[in-house]
Amino acid sequence: VAGIAYGRSKAIQLYDDWEKSAEAAKSGEGKTEEASSSSSWFNFSLGSSRFYEGGFEDKMTKREAALILGIRESAPKKKVREAHRRLSMLNHPDTGGSTFIASKINEAKEKLLGSA
Repeated sequence: VAGIAYGRSKAIQLYDDWEKSAEAAKSGEGKTEEASSSSSWFNFSLGSSRFYEGGFEDKMTKREAALILGIRESAPKKKVREAHRRLSMLNHPDTGGSTFIASKINEAKEKLLGSA
């Protein structure tokens, strides 16, 4: 019951923020307020997120590769292979996953194993 009440109050708050941004857009007020409310709309979560927020870098670094695979940069090769296998099975294009995400997972594995 408490979870439903919390979710409902959060939904009402987000709707109010969205409504304010729509009014601001109609009246031509600042874009920064609109952008911040829309970003809060898409970053909605019921708790702290363990996921990296942001896009991919142009050239993959070891830090980014570790973030993609969800392991440390200094993880042993066995951990890298296990994380790669787990994510590949979840995001494989043959099972409805994205080819772009699958290629980034493969690139991350190659970067951490030293192949790239």
